[in-house]
Amino acid sequence: MAKVKKSQILSLIGACLAVPAVIVVPTVLVLKSKDEPKQPTPPTPPNPDETNNDKKPDSEVVPTPDIQPSPQPEVEPQPTEDTNQIRIEVLNLLNQKFEERLNIIIDVINTLSTQKDKNEETKHKIELEKQKLQRDIDNLKAFTNQDDSSFTLITDQLQHQITSYQNLVDKHNQEVWKLQDDIHKYLQNRFKLEKQLNDNTTKLNSLKQNFEQEETSLTKLKNEKQKLINHLQQQQSTQQTTLDKLEKQLEELRREEANLTNVIDQRNKQISALNTQISDQIRDINQQEQDIKSKQAEKQRWENALVTQAETKKQRLTNIKNLIRDILRLENELST
Repeated sequence: MAKVKKSQILSLIGACLAVPAVIVVPTVLVLKSKDEPKQPTPPTPPNPDETNNDKKPDSEVVPTPDIQPSPQPEVEPQPTEDTNQIRIEVLNLLNQKFEERLNIIIDVINTLSTQKDKNEETKHKIELEKQKLQRDIDNLKAFTNQDDSSFTLITDQLQHQITSYQNLVDKHNQEVWKLQDDIHKYLQNRFKLEKQLNDNTTKLNSLKQNFEQEETSLTKLKNEKQKLINHLQQQQSTQQTTLDKLEKQLEELRREEANLTNVIDQRNKQISALNTQISDQIRDINQQEQDIKSKQAEKQRWENALVTQAETKKQRLTNIKNLIRDILRLENELST
């Protein structure tokens, strides 16, 4: 029964290990712009599983590493050289990560193949030992005329050896089941990685198309930039000619300004002389006005004096007229 179970387990392991492993190596797409320099690809770090495989004993089963998918960075398409460079670095990093994962998978496959060969050798040795024990049991059964005690001792020894080999077979079966679980986990991880690889390949193709579109847009922008530069150069040439003319006019204006400054200085000197003359004339006029005022005051005094004299004379004439009238009246009276 144990032999049948063991053969079924070994056939199941052989069927699992006989599954063809399709290893898809992603093509490293180095998307470079024409104006960008090529960057060296960083070296792949050594796989620690390869260095640790030699130190493990033959009976130890190498567990399949649980490879978790790394989150993919989101890249926003922008028609600039900086975003193109970042996208190129992200693509190269993704390719490098896929290469590292595939190297780990290849190492696990090689380790499982080596363990399978070792298990086959152990199984062959166990079969040989079982055949040898079976021959010994058959030989012992042929010698039934021996002493019962010695036969019992030999039988106990053989039973102990059979038990030891049976324990070894059970341990081997446990390792086989553990190996089968590792193979199952490996196949699940491989399926996840293949699905992730297909998704990433689709994303990579989409990014490649976006990059080509952005490269076309960048070429258009470069052409428009060159046209704008040529237009600006023409404007700069025209403006430089205008600037030269304006500088000449500015020099002429500066010379005219210097001449006008000299004329203004002369006019200011003349104005200063005229202001001095005007000040002297104003002083003379003020003096003359004071003289006129004093003469007017004297004239008013004389006029007042003349008016007083005229009134006095008028009063005298009035008095004289009255006297003459009185004299005439008296003469008339006397004559009558």
